[in-house]
Amino acid sequence: MLNGAAVPSFTYSSSTNEITAVLSLRSGANTIKIDAVNGDKSATITFTLTYTATVDGRNDGTTNNGGTINTVTVAPEFKMISPSTTSESVSSSTYMLKTQVLNVAAKTDIKITLNGTTVPGFTYSSSTKEITAVLSLRSGANTIVINATCLLYTSDAADE
Repeated sequence: MLNGAAVPSFTYSSSTNEITAVLSLRSGANTIKIDAVNGDKSATITFTLTYTATVDGRNDGTTNNGGTINTVTVAPEFKMISPSTTSESVSSSTYMLKTQVLNVAAKTDIKITLNGTTVPGFTYSSSTKEITAVLSLRSGANTIVINATCLLYTSDAADE
């Protein structure tokens, strides 16, 4: 759904588990909701894409090549590698966290916490988009939270 309305045309690839759709965004916040059902199981993800159409930064009010500069905020996307599920039992107190984080500009846009404490010593590969962190787990349940800041894309509407 886009802003409460059904999206009539999209594709789903069972080989990559990816959904693709071309969406016509309105200026401002756009709510995208994806509902997935597989037998008796279901999942929902909701995120906001903010679309801002602006002039190319000139104060004289002119546009770039007769068009405008469009800035789109894209929500970060996470692809779990290790652990591969949201819950895992391990026997060692040392754990290697590995996750792919898409739609971020740099490591500074990512924050990892373990049981509420910031994890400062993680690596981020700009080529693979993967973060790696060696975590010292406590006995029992541990909570890992990864936060990422959105990436802004800018395009020249006159060149599209």
